[in-house]
Formats: sequence, C-alpha cells, structure tokens
Amino acid sequence: MVLLVLAVWEVVRRLAVRLVEESLTVRAQPSETWPVCGRWLQSKGFQPRTLPTLFGVIGWRRRVGRCPKGCKGSQVAPLDRALGLVPHHQRTGVEVQWMGCLLAVFVPYETARRLLQQLTGVELAVGTLWRGVQQVGQRVMVQLEGELGALAAGELPAVEPLAAELEALPLVIGADGVMVPFRPHPRTAKGKSRWREIKVAILARLGARLTREATRVTRLWQRVS
Repeated sequence: MVLLVLAVWEVVRRLAVRLVEESLTVRAQPSETWPVCGRWLQSKGFQPRTLPTLFGVIGWRRRVGRCPKGCKGSQVAPLDRALGLVPHHQRTGVEVQWMGCLLAVFVPYETARRLLQQLTGVELAVGTLWRGVQQVGQRVMVQLEGELGALAAGELPAVEPLAAELEALPLVIGADGVMVPFRPHPRTAKGKSRWREIKVAILARLGARLTREATRVTRLWQRVS
C-alpha cells in the first residue's frame, strides 16, 4: 500500500508540474506594452525561468524587456510580476518557504531542511531557511509595531466578525507557557538552541453535542491563541 501511494503521489506531482507549465506557456503568449525608461523598453524575446515548488521544479519561458541603453534595473518580466514573483531574488515558491518556516519553528534548521526535502523533493540550504524565517519575523514585527502604534494613538483594533451562533456560546479564557528554541547569536543559524518560555493566551468558544448514546458532551467550536 505504501508503494502504491508513493507511486500515485509521484504521478500527481509530475502531472501538476505539466499543467502549471502549460498554463504559464499560454499566459506568456500575448504581446506586451512595454513601459518607458527614458526610451521605450526593448523586447529581449522569450527568456527561461525556473522555480522549485511543492510539486517540483517548474520551468517556463516568458517575455522580457529592457531599456536599449542597458540601464541598471530596467529589465522587467511582466508575467513574473503578474504571478507575484520577486524579481532577481526569489529562487523558490512562496509555499515552499512557508513550509520551511513552519518546520524550522519546531525543529533545528538542519532537521527542517531534511524534512522539507523528504516531503517535497525540494532541497534548500540551511541558510536559505534561516533567511526565510528572518524575513517572516521582520514582516510580523512591522505589522505588530504598526498595530501597537495605532492602539497607543487611541485607535482600537477592528472587531472580527463572529457568527451569532458562536457569539452565544460560552467564552473560556486560559493561558499557559510553551518552550520555544532560540539561537544564541543574532542573525546567524549557528550555535546551540536556547529554550525560553513564551506565554500564550487562548480564547475558546465551547458548545455541546449529543453522541449516538444520547450523551451530552462538550465540543470546541472556535479557538484563538
């Protein structure tokens, strides 16, 4: 059974890569209206691009334009921009980065790298995983600082919509501490992890349901931490 599942998964991965590549090929065909950089950008024709994803390495060709004077930073690939790809820097799919970051939260970077390779077939360097975690952390910190600044200015957070049936349920509030690994040296993946306790608050809505034996049991309907 295991071999059968693995064989089917490999077929699904190959089929997904083929479907995505065909879709990108179709999207790359329409002509482009190039922007101006002192002069109209000049088409360089179809240039190749590859991207490792959860399904495997996807390759396609898309139109690329550049200033005829060769101005630095003038080269553009409209399809890449439409796909949300960061020019010159993005080497892996965002979904691979997300999975790598999730794994790195719970296990050391080297272990996360090995798990990611086994789960997806995509091999990333330890440093790449580390930089991905740093980028996510920086974005979250910017968002948090903005929200705290707005709160200090008297702007209350927006209330999330809640269904009436959930709002009527009892609200349970609790807190606990969890141990989280930290690196001893900032901006590097080297060094033995240091475990520190992080406090976590939990808000839950509790309801009830009846079992087949007509026994009333408590059920968790919503949880926010």
